[in-house]
Amino acid sequence: MNPSTHYMTTFLKEFVARLPIGPTGSLLGLALIDSDIHSVWSLIDHVTNDQLQMAINGIRFQHRKDRLDIENLVDYLSKEAFDNMSGDRPSVPNAVVIFVDHRGRPDMHHGHVSGLGADARHDVQKASGDVIVVNIGSTDHSAVTQMSVLATDAHHVFSVADYDALSGIKDMLVNFICN
Repeated sequence: MNPSTHYMTTFLKEFVARLPIGPTGSLLGLALIDSDIHSVWSLIDHVTNDQLQMAINGIRFQHRKDRLDIENLVDYLSKEAFDNMSGDRPSVPNAVVIFVDHRGRPDMHHGHVSGLGADARHDVQKASGDVIVVNIGSTDHSAVTQMSVLATDAHHVFSVADYDALSGIKDMLVNFICN
């Protein structure tokens, strides 16, 4: 098992354990992205903490490509992740946490990340509410740093040195999501 997979799985399990999961509490959907979007589960697939803990154990993190299709991500978040079919509850605020691995290389166009046009942030935030971006690894790569524009504001951007350091931001993420 890749060490980053272990750290990410452990982080997700500890993070979810801190959330009030349930039909009247928090619901969690999960998608993985590289050159495509891979919806792992929707908001209504696992509605108890026990179900989510078991589902997290079964996540198949597969590093397919370093290329990230941000247009697909924006489209997925603004049109599919929070629709009625996925279990969205219009009266309950949504939050998105985007984990960006430093190895990811978004498609570029004239020095800018493709898909991060003026409407991208608006479209994602309109559909999902709060957007938190977590940069994992070196933030020296300007394309990865550019993805932070999807975040609600600068306070919704976190950077950690590596996957092991994710545990240090768990409580902050829970506070952002639950408050």
